[in-house]
Amino acid sequence: MNDFIWINYTRIKRVAVISGRDAIIVVNFTVNEDGVIYIVCFSDEREDLVPLQPGLVRGGLPIGGFKIEHIKN
Repeated sequence: MNDFIWINYTRIKRVAVISGRDAIIVVNFTVNEDGVIYIVCFSDEREDLVPLQPGLVRGGLPIGGFKIEHIKN
């Protein structure tokens, strides 16, 4: 089984009257023995990873994910 974990910081600029946003997203990417891919994502609000920035709203993702597999005919 192959397992990868990474942390992604995303920042989105302010648009008109909408404040800018940022988010820290943790991604776990796993491929099992059958070739099925599992991707699980969630946000982390730890300020020691990326401090809060003035003028930005910290976004959150409770949990999300995908299961990707080959469909046999």
